[in-house]
Amino acid sequence: MLGGIPREIERVGGKMKREKWAIDAEIMKLRGLGYHHKEIAERLKIKKGSVQYRLKQLRKRAEEEGIDTVFFELVAKLYIPKIIDIFK
Repeated sequence: MLGGIPREIERVGGKMKREKWAIDAEIMKLRGLGYHHKEIAERLKIKKGSVQYRLKQLRKRAEEEGIDTVFFELVAKLYIPKIIDIFK
């Protein structure tokens, strides 16, 4: 993690590496912790409109697939590799 940005969405070769699930997971985490759209956008170095769009897409997906399914999938993708690294 670099400056609050997970390695999955850090800049690579001057361009933002776009791992959609990692961005979604960070947005979900920060929103759940009470951050506003503008604060999330600033922290992740993306546009506020992108935050709003991703949240809308997450909500739509949660309504179709189930809240727990979407939530745990993103949490697992974000944290299981970190947990595995701890035990290496």
